[in-house]
Amino acid sequence: MTSSDFAAVAPVAPKKPIVRELWGERAIDDYAWLTDKDSDEVRALLEAENAHTTAMLADTVELQETLFLELKSRVKETDLSVPVEKDGWLYYSRTTEGTSYGAHYRRRVGSDIECLILDENAEAEGTDYFEVGVFEMSLDHKRLLWAVDTDGDERYELRIREFADDDSFRDLDDVIDDVAYGSAWAADNATFFYTKADDAHRQHQVWRHVDGTDQANDVLVFEEPDARFNVGVGRDKDDHYIQIQR
Repeated sequence: MTSSDFAAVAPVAPKKPIVRELWGERAIDDYAWLTDKDSDEVRALLEAENAHTTAMLADTVELQETLFLELKSRVKETDLSVPVEKDGWLYYSRTTEGTSYGAHYRRRVGSDIECLILDENAEAEGTDYFEVGVFEMSLDHKRLLWAVDTDGDERYELRIREFADDDSFRDLDDVIDDVAYGSAWAADNATFFYTKADDAHRQHQVWRHVDGTDQANDVLVFEEPDARFNVGVGRDKDDHYIQIQR
């Protein structure tokens, strides 16, 4: 069978049943094996599905390009978000035609001088995938929590960016691995809270980290053992309280 013949045959994922015990009930999962993204068999199946899709849509290639160009022409690539005011600062983001990601800025109220906070295009250089999952400024507006995923598995690496009075910045040595969505700065501007996810990508824990300390010393603040619920963490709008949502 040639590669073209193979592509014309719709691939079928074989069933490999396993039994799960969930809340006292037995459930049979025929396709749990597909979660192993490093498996050669999973990769082969995905490649076969891609080849089949390409073969089936071969006669629509020109139409696909026409539709793509039409949709792209209707998107305003160079754009500016509505500025959000916080403690005398205006925060906003900008997208520029020809770039894949946005850039984040701030400026003082009444000033036209911009400070670049985070350029996602610069940070994404050399990566095949890039997504920001945490973006949280400290209460004194001198430190930024930012976390990125470069694998597409929604497990983020979190860093701290510190700003000087002249708006220059540096990333501190702290690197927090395997972080999920959600974060909150404490009032001391050195302590912050973040979430972690379990093997099912359910956010189930809230941790506390202090700037300059090893992640191994972080403190587990809250854990949700019930698989029916996720947890999150964040500040309320007036910054009086840090809330853990369940």
